[in-house]
Amino acid sequence: MLKPFKFITLLLLFTSGLLPGQSTSVDSENAIQKVFEVLSAKEKGNCGLNCDSLLNVGAWESLAYVDLNASFNLSIEDLMEAVPDYYQFKDGQLYFKLINPENSNDYVYEGQLNYKWEAQSIKLIDPKTSSIKDKWEVLYLDSNYLALQMDDLRVFLTHVSPVH
Repeated sequence: MLKPFKFITLLLLFTSGLLPGQSTSVDSENAIQKVFEVLSAKEKGNCGLNCDSLLNVGAWESLAYVDLNASFNLSIEDLMEAVPDYYQFKDGQLYFKLINPENSNDYVYEGQLNYKWEAQSIKLIDPKTSSIKDKWEVLYLDSNYLALQMDDLRVFLTHVSPVH
């Protein structure tokens, strides 16, 4: 699990980048509210023609999520801290490392899939069969932050240094 300080610090950086004219001393409640607005689809970001190139710059680590099955009407209380799963999009490949929720120093699963960017979504493709394994909707993307809808989860991620 992420330490609360790291989680709030990264959220503060996110909020200061999204709210023009606000100082960097935005309080944590505003930061958490802003992330909730992205994950509840009240605020959308359009990356335009740069989407695939923005995905391919570095890697991404999950910070927070909401489970769409948790409530009929999402509220700020539905925002949960995520384990820091790792995703790197590079040259049509997705490299991922999923953290063990019981031990944040251990990966439960590591893997690699092909991917294709298509109309605000990422299609994950099995490299052996070329069949579509999953499709993730991109809710928000800029050079620092990414929000994805992965089935019934909406996940907020931050830009990190790549491993591959």
